[in-house]
Amino acid sequence: MVIPMFGRSILFSLVLLVACGSPKSSHRSYGKLSVADLIGEKGQPLKEEIIPVKDGRVLHFKDDERFQVQGTIVTNSFRNPNSDEMTVLFWKNKFKDCDTETITLKPAGSQSAEMELSCKAQGMSVVYTDGSEFISRVVEYAIQ
Repeated sequence: MVIPMFGRSILFSLVLLVACGSPKSSHRSYGKLSVADLIGEKGQPLKEEIIPVKDGRVLHFKDDERFQVQGTIVTNSFRNPNSDEMTVLFWKNKFKDCDTETITLKPAGSQSAEMELSCKAQGMSVVYTDGSEFISRVVEYAIQ
């Protein structure tokens, strides 16, 4: 079967749309997503860690992806940065149109301070060590 050139262009466009149409990481409905739905999507967690938050725990999944849970609701996630997300400069550029806030998570003591650069409008923040240009984790939460 021979497909005319116009038909090939449409077919190629459809294939490209299907292949690239889904976002790299879907922004989940944090604060509304249930633990049961998360487990349905990701499978059983590899580990569960109790944290000092009322009814709080962290569920660990493959690829070091972690989800914080309060009761039966997923409140946020933590993951390692992808190869293109490794630097503070990348995130400052990604957040350039956002009112950002930088806070100290762990003050400097025997180790360097841990800092968080946050963009609440995108429901994201990144954590890095003060004085370093490299991100240690990416956090996603409900958009505010």
